[in-house]
Amino acid sequence: MFSSIQNKLFRNFSLATALVFYSFGSAYLMRGRYLLGGFESFLGILLTVNYILHRKGNSSHWSYRILVSAVYMMSLVIFLTGGIADSGFIWVLFIPLITMLMLNPREALIWAGTYSCLIVLMILCHLFIRPILIYDSNQSIQSLIVYLIFVYLTGNNESLKNAAREKLQDQNRELKRLSMTDVLTGLANRSRLNQSIQGEFNRFERYGTPFSLIMLDVDHFKNINDTWGHGVGDEVLVALSLAMRKYTRKSDVVGRWGGEEFLILCPETDGESAGQLAEKLRVSFEKLEFEQGFTVTASFGVSSIGPKVTVNSFLSEVDRLMYLSKEKGRNRVTIADK
Repeated sequence: MFSSIQNKLFRNFSLATALVFYSFGSAYLMRGRYLLGGFESFLGILLTVNYILHRKGNSSHWSYRILVSAVYMMSLVIFLTGGIADSGFIWVLFIPLITMLMLNPREALIWAGTYSCLIVLMILCHLFIRPILIYDSNQSIQSLIVYLIFVYLTGNNESLKNAAREKLQDQNRELKRLSMTDVLTGLANRSRLNQSIQGEFNRFERYGTPFSLIMLDVDHFKNINDTWGHGVGDEVLVALSLAMRKYTRKSDVVGRWGGEEFLILCPETDGESAGQLAEKLRVSFEKLEFEQGFTVTASFGVSSIGPKVTVNSFLSEVDRLMYLSKEKGRNRVTIADK
């Protein structure tokens, strides 16, 4: 979105600046200042061509640099020559703003800093070494003070805008993270799991990259809530989440599927390896200790992706295997036959 706005700003500013160059060029030519008028007209033509190339998508970031360069050259020439009615010093004031709008902050700082040094050096040379400008001393000092104030205000404004933009981006990233995270456990939520599974499924269809799913359900979880309360039930879910994070890889996506059900996506993993992970988790759950003295177990279903399978059928299969573990007596791992 920002790039689109910047492109629109660039095009509007290019047209406006080209028109200014044409009008000033014509004014100088009519006053007999042919060199300055020709130079202004040339810059107008340059910006017109630059605008056309940018519209066609053939000039990328160089379009911005050409625009800034043309404006810099124009302002320096007018500042040195005095422009019309000795108003040339006015045109240098807009340079920092144009630079900040057209270029990235680091590059804009380099351009504006170099330009500022040239302006300050010319004015100091004019005041203390030899006159090189057409302005009197008071005008030169005033233009220097106003220019430096304008540079400071422009730079400060851009810094505030960049800080606000970065803060907004951080907030957006945090909102996105929260929208993909289960509030209680901090694991991926169902939406994030669905996206990740679809992504792995697409990779499998295109490249044949295998992956497996582990679905688990906490055994007799309703009894825990009924006996000890939902607060203790939440503690159990958090403890199981920590165990799953401990034993899974960074590439695995561990999430809360709903209630006391969890789902683990294991990229580039066959069914046998996923089954070994599920067994490791099952044993680790049994070893968890809770203040109330009870133990926790879970039933697991494990399946790896295969041909002629859809995402929905794959999820249904691993869910069926999990419930098959429950039917067989709970606290066990059932792996799909391949």
